[in-house]
Amino acid sequence: MAHEIVTLDRWSKILDHAPQDKRYIYRGQSSAEWSIECSLRRTLEFNRKMYNVDSFDLRIAERKSLKTFKSRAHLYLKDLPDEDDDIAWLSVMQHHGTPTRLIDFSWSFYVSMYFALIGASDDCCIWAINESSLRSSAARYAKNQHGINNQISGLRYGELEASYSSANMIMKHNRFGEEEEEQESLGVLILEVEKQIPRIAIQQGLFLFPCSYDGTFVENLASLKLQKKGGWSPIVKFVIPYENRDDFLMHLAVMNITAETIYPGIDGFAQSIIQHDIL
Repeated sequence: MAHEIVTLDRWSKILDHAPQDKRYIYRGQSSAEWSIECSLRRTLEFNRKMYNVDSFDLRIAERKSLKTFKSRAHLYLKDLPDEDDDIAWLSVMQHHGTPTRLIDFSWSFYVSMYFALIGASDDCCIWAINESSLRSSAARYAKNQHGINNQISGLRYGELEASYSSANMIMKHNRFGEEEEEQESLGVLILEVEKQIPRIAIQQGLFLFPCSYDGTFVENLASLKLQKKGGWSPIVKFVIPYENRDDFLMHLAVMNITAETIYPGIDGFAQSIIQHDIL
């Protein structure tokens, strides 16, 4: 996956790249060595080290976990998604700890930086993907693969609606009783859940959705062949050297970006004590 690499070896260098301009969406990772991948694939590969996990394994795990969660979630939660909105169900599952194919991103460079830094024990990174390029590609995918037209031509929300509908179509193809051949082409869809839970809203969150389990997330993303827009690279990897970790965390705390502000409730407050009183 071709991408630009920028090393942030001092705080002042961040502003050279205007991360607050909404051109990009961001994902913080606590190791600069990790590629981007969904939690479902990572979980299966970790638990099944004796053989290679393939697309069949991933589809079966996805449909079984979704079916089980739908059947029992009412025992624990009152406000549940519509039965046919599988993407909303996946977002709730992911929030409560079930591995899914959804990959968390944020509109906020600084929230993503917090997630990269707080668990880092070595150099960490923030992945940035040009949102406009990705959104246009997702709308084309929805039209070409599923015949879903953008009903609000040229407008952002029309493209997002088409992308969301296409992702739900993919999920509906992965049901018990369907043929066990991969039915989807490589691609990535960008998703904003309409009825957001507090954590997603506070963290300015959204999701990326790899369309095919026949490839990794990186292979799905590479298939889009994203191009520069207005001189801006489609994918940037910001690497933060470990020696800058504490300094950058202190800058974030001054900006009021701590666990207490990005996680709702007492859990966030409890986690924030690490940053306030222990670091």
